[in-house]
Amino acid sequence: DTMASMAYLLEQYAKLPPQAMKLLFTSNHDENSWNGTEFEKYGKAAMPFAALTLTWPGIPLVYSGQEVANHKRLQFFDKDVIDWPLNTHTSIETMYTALLHLRKRNKALQWGATVTLLSQHNQVLTYLLTQAQHKVFVVLNVSHHEKQRVTVEHAQLAGKYLNVISGIQFQLHQREQFELQAGEFMVYEAV
Repeated sequence: DTMASMAYLLEQYAKLPPQAMKLLFTSNHDENSWNGTEFEKYGKAAMPFAALTLTWPGIPLVYSGQEVANHKRLQFFDKDVIDWPLNTHTSIETMYTALLHLRKRNKALQWGATVTLLSQHNQVLTYLLTQAQHKVFVVLNVSHHEKQRVTVEHAQLAGKYLNVISGIQFQLHQREQFELQAGEFMVYEAV
């Protein structure tokens, strides 16, 4: 299935040498111009996949306009203008801001972190990133149409966390069940 293939690729990617420059992206100038925006290609899963690029070990590539939810295919050979909304904060802009700040401050999202995949679900990817006492836990529902329920269990999961997007604190246990709407994701930072 698709998620098993993706999990396998991510595990292999994580095994690359530490000095390897591992770029992660959902769009770039070629993809946007020729294959469509990330919203055309991934639908409701565009935001969870963007969250993956910002939380998986490697270097996230943020293409022009992604942080403001650009839904327009940009011209490849000609200058094209991106509509930059003024004084509005979209949910995707909030996500990029929160997760880029998290990458900067949390050692679990920096070089040398350990990544543990926590579920075998076919539509939900869950993983725990750890380095010393630093932890980040991620749950991504990449389903386009369905609410998904997933149970995860890991000894290191237990603890107090902050949902990085909502700012709400949670106490997570070694075993937890999550229910996410299609395209919903959660990123938790241990506090």
